[in-house]
Amino acid sequence: MSTHTPGPWAAIPDSREDSEGDWYVLTPDEDVIAIGLSEPDAALIAAAPDLLAALKEMVIWMPSGFAPQSQSIAMKMAYAAIAKAEGTGETLTGMGGGVDGLNDEIPL
Repeated sequence: MSTHTPGPWAAIPDSREDSEGDWYVLTPDEDVIAIGLSEPDAALIAAAPDLLAALKEMVIWMPSGFAPQSQSIAMKMAYAAIAKAEGTGETLTGMGGGVDGLNDEIPL
């Protein structure tokens, strides 16, 4: 999979007269990432590049070999989210995700 459109992304309200309160997600060059969103969805999507970068940095620094159970689960969730964002494989099973939905094949 190729890399995603680089951030930062911004959530911008649709200011057109016929808008129904929709929001856009745009790059600094005003390339459209997504349109027709609710404000909360636009904010979450706009944060995606920043969240991915922070999560990748976190997994580098969080020790995993001797982590308590809760940290081990958090690491599996972090690797799953990174893999999903980068399109490198199915990461969570089912729509619910969560701890019970983790794929045990995710490395720690």
